[in-house]
Amino acid sequence: MLRNQIISVSLFGACDDPSELYSIAFDLTSSNRWGMPALFMNRETGLGGTAGKTEVNFTPLIVPANKVFDVKIVIEKSICVIYVNNNVAFTNRIYKMDQNPWTIYADQGTIKVNTMKVEKS
Repeated sequence: MLRNQIISVSLFGACDDPSELYSIAFDLTSSNRWGMPALFMNRETGLGGTAGKTEVNFTPLIVPANKVFDVKIVIEKSICVIYVNNNVAFTNRIYKMDQNPWTIYADQGTIKVNTMKVEKS
């Protein structure tokens, strides 16, 4: 469940090079440049005091009234697909995706996780 209006939920590809850091953000508002709720992939730049984000990709997001999201993340080599509520598939290429740790976090607001399962095949 995402309770805030704009929330970054995943950080990928950290490795030892901060220029290869990406985040996926749920924007539940219509106040972004596309005028609709959306999922965004951002490249994180200048970690620390000069932090910034550059939008790389987006897809429209259907926001249910209860703001509860079923999110499934599938990683295959450098491909990351995020499925949301079985009606959105957000696909991105993130180099070194399968070689580096990633995190789930809220930069504003809260995330409530009911069930988390990690599988490797």
